[in-house]
Amino acid sequence: MTVKGHEKSHDPKRDHSKLDDPSAWRRRVFRCRKEDSAYLYAVMEAHEGVAVASTLKHAVGDLHRDVELQFSVDFEAELESILDSLRAEGIELHEIVVDRISQGEPR
Repeated sequence: MTVKGHEKSHDPKRDHSKLDDPSAWRRRVFRCRKEDSAYLYAVMEAHEGVAVASTLKHAVGDLHRDVELQFSVDFEAELESILDSLRAEGIELHEIVVDRISQGEPR
């Protein structure tokens, strides 16, 4: 599954040497409508390697979901392009957390 107008790109020549450096990882959390969260997750899965998506804990009956995206800074521009495409499709994404993953592997 790809977002309209955004093809999956995988560049085997991309430098992956920073992946072991915790300072090269970022974490962003977006709040979206419950019915849009599965689509967001599926789009991120389709763009394998750009970001890891996880749905955070929520209460029964919540009408929203908080989705955490973890990614390498090398993929930040590509991730932003995907998010822009989702917004253009009408998916409401409200960013609630942006930070750097400070220690060890991505959470």
